[in-house]
Amino acid sequence: MTRSLLIKLLLLSIAASMLAWFPVAQAVLWALLDGAFGGRGGTHLFATLRQTAMIGALALAVLVALRAGCYNLGGEGQMVIGALTAALVGLHLPGPPLLVTLTALAAAMLAGAAWASLAAWLFTGCGVPVLIASLLLNYPARSLCSWLVNGPLRDQDSGLAQTMRLERELWWPALPGTDMNLMVPLVLGLALLVHVGLTRTRAGYRSALLGHSAEFVRFSGMSPARLTLGSMAVSGAIAGLAGALAVFDLHYRYVDDMLTAPLYAWSGIAAVLLVASRPAWVLPAALLLAAIKTSAFGLERKLGLPREAADVLQALIVLAVAGGVWRSNAAQQHDPKGQP
Repeated sequence: MTRSLLIKLLLLSIAASMLAWFPVAQAVLWALLDGAFGGRGGTHLFATLRQTAMIGALALAVLVALRAGCYNLGGEGQMVIGALTAALVGLHLPGPPLLVTLTALAAAMLAGAAWASLAAWLFTGCGVPVLIASLLLNYPARSLCSWLVNGPLRDQDSGLAQTMRLERELWWPALPGTDMNLMVPLVLGLALLVHVGLTRTRAGYRSALLGHSAEFVRFSGMSPARLTLGSMAVSGAIAGLAGALAVFDLHYRYVDDMLTAPLYAWSGIAAVLLVASRPAWVLPAALLLAAIKTSAFGLERKLGLPREAADVLQALIVLAVAGGVWRSNAAQQHDPKGQP
């Protein structure tokens, strides 16, 4: 699969180089590159990296659950619950800034884990598929958070659907010489932890075993329900952490629709599909999708193309790769003589 992906990326690079000979295609290509990585002082590059961090964190959440055979489509709800929890802790917990920040991050992870565990409980206790339960739980999470920031938690001075801003002491400092804070290196570290956890630990092995055969897990003396609950809890904790990172690194408050409008959760799912659930390739896939998203403004500004064209391009890439993976899996299920 890795060799196939490298070949596809190479062919895509060759195709882009050939298109550069045509004036219109060249203009589109340069608009994409400048919109994603250009800008004065690397402004667009830093924006792309921040988008990569958000998409990558949600992709890691999807990956952890998918490795256990759970289709967690509730990352959006788990993320907004975690974000609002982090904002409330940051606003109301007294103490040193470092302690408040760490407590807010931990609370956001617990909130996201609890919301994801509810979907797991609906599956293990009531037989509701995780895919359906997690997807439907997005709606009450979004509605609850929206009601809170439009009502009791609203910043009355601003008149907008948002909480009050965090104290200046809680704002994360920018990395030297950049327009970025700590989100990007934190997500890089998180990706390393997830990769090691899934491929080098006993828990990761059991999770993969559950994803392949719940019956074998049961016959081995382990509890599929407990493993499902654990995998979904970790997945939800990562999604909740992503929401907290957005609060402390991007907005310094919770704003209604700040995490749902950019479609971070759905782009994270697309990133995982793009690399067929390979942990080492999740962040590069997130970078690709983030670059396409960021470049949409360059297309609109320089060429007058609607920014939705970038979403179309992203969908075509995912469909092309997913189609290749499906054909590869179908071919592996048959022997050379065509017998199943």
